[in-house]
Amino acid sequence: MKKDKKGVETHGIKAPMGFSLVEILIAIVVFTVGIIAIMYLFPFGVKDISRAKDLTAATFLGQAKLEEALVLQYDPMDLPDPVEGEFSTDYPGLFYRMECTKFQNKLSLVQISVEVYKIFSPGGRKTLVRLDTLKSSGGCRENN
Repeated sequence: MKKDKKGVETHGIKAPMGFSLVEILIAIVVFTVGIIAIMYLFPFGVKDISRAKDLTAATFLGQAKLEEALVLQYDPMDLPDPVEGEFSTDYPGLFYRMECTKFQNKLSLVQISVEVYKIFSPGGRKTLVRLDTLKSSGGCRENN
């Protein structure tokens, strides 16, 4: 059996001396490329999360506004058409537009449309959700 300088038996296997400078540099390059890729993708993820939050809130608020129009016992002829407004301060920048159209047919169907949109500066507008439903009877403007 072979012995090293300290007198320890090596069994014919050379003891590892550590990493070479080239190996360390390659590891640093691979690590850096990975970190840069993650940093590059991070803003896209944040943007997608923000868009999903807006879309979820817009769908919820639009559905609530649509249900409100279906349940309330008022004559939509008394309201301006279309009805527009802003949601509460809990949802800044989200607005709605509600239209009611009565169709001339045997069923006396009324179409109620709610559009939820967001206003961007300067002067931009983007529709997030548009919800439509039909209701039998009720007063709305006549559809020609």
